[in-house]
Amino acid sequence: MKIIITAGGTEEKIDQVRRITNTSSGATGFSLAQDLQLLGHTVFYIRAKRAPTFAKAFQEIVFESSEDLEKSIQHVLDNANIDIVIQCAAVSDFVVDKIILNGEIFEPESIRKIDSRDSVELVLKSRAKIIHKIKTLSPRSAPIVIGFKLTNTLDLQERTDHILKLSQHPEVDYVVHNDLSEITDTTHPTRIYFQDQVLLEGHTKKDLAHNIQTILQQLELVRSSEENYDTLS
Repeated sequence: MKIIITAGGTEEKIDQVRRITNTSSGATGFSLAQDLQLLGHTVFYIRAKRAPTFAKAFQEIVFESSEDLEKSIQHVLDNANIDIVIQCAAVSDFVVDKIILNGEIFEPESIRKIDSRDSVELVLKSRAKIIHKIKTLSPRSAPIVIGFKLTNTLDLQERTDHILKLSQHPEVDYVVHNDLSEITDTTHPTRIYFQDQVLLEGHTKKDLAHNIQTILQQLELVRSSEENYDTLS
């Protein structure tokens, strides 16, 4: 199958030096790209500047901001018949709208570097979630979309609420969930949701790749059955 895998965290400009970003290293997306490529899939790897590079990707594209990431996904979807999009990248929910500097309003990229002695206020605006737009970005066919949801709470109900908000969205097919409190140097527990049901669970990144491969094999069987039915018809 042809797969887009995104990895790493977005960076939103404050001035020409500073950025709003997150702690995502891109390690999970990189690990999936390696494992799924070894399993025979064609991997289009879209990564943040700080994420690991993957020389064996069919195509590798580097992004910086959330806008760059969306344009990169759009570019691949415009030029290839993608079967699956694994949206593993950590995307900022907010971008800088305006900077109020010593009482004056500026555009984010218009300032070379804010002086530490300046009085600074940042006006943020929310950004539409890329994962909700992926199917409509594709001019060829609607790919299967696998999203990731990282939570950071011991409250199980709060976790569930966050997961279901994404997994029950009509534009998302599967959601991989993990919680920051469960991740260690040796374990990386994940659960793959289909709507409100846990389909598969694992304890390492290798387990995650194996579980996604299981889903891909099932999808291939369904597609093959549909093609055979069309031929017989």
